[in-house]
Amino acid sequence: MYVPYGTDVETHIEKTSSARSRALPVIVISAILLAALVGISAYLLLTQKPVQLPIVQSNAKPTVAAATCDLPANPTEEDRVRQVVCLSNEEQIKAWRDLDVDVLKGTRTGPVLDENIAFVEDLRKKNLYAVPVLGKLDITDVKIEGDTATVSTVETWSVTFYNNQDNSVVETRPSQTLAETYHMVKQNGKWLVERLDFNENP
Repeated sequence: MYVPYGTDVETHIEKTSSARSRALPVIVISAILLAALVGISAYLLLTQKPVQLPIVQSNAKPTVAAATCDLPANPTEEDRVRQVVCLSNEEQIKAWRDLDVDVLKGTRTGPVLDENIAFVEDLRKKNLYAVPVLGKLDITDVKIEGDTATVSTVETWSVTFYNNQDNSVVETRPSQTLAETYHMVKQNGKWLVERLDFNENP
């Protein structure tokens, strides 16, 4: 008779079968526990309400980064004239945004001051304010003759008008490039913009 297993092998198989029979209940119990955990997890995911974060609304006016209008060390008269052009633009932005006419008196006099004050007052009457954005300022020519000066510039502006009560946008005007000439006078040692000419109608 052909015996495929020896005595030692047969004993080993019997021990293995016995161990498997003891491990079977452990496997079944583990499977049941795992199924229970999966079911509980699924229930929690389906019944849990999503967390709603509070919505924070800002009613603040939009801000615009200010340009740097600092004078260089040992400034020339031309440097001072150039600075006034830069400052006049920054003051205009602040005046239109904050409806503040007093800030316009820092670098303006005469007709150009009157025109800007009238514009700010018109915004107030319409319950609006405006936020101009200066995209580019190129000073192409400066001429100084005694206490008068002319400055030629190429400027790119855009502007958005807002409702002064809820800061909602009323109108946005796209970017426009303007060639401008500043006519300046020196009063009490200080350069001021007196008149402003546009080669294009703003």
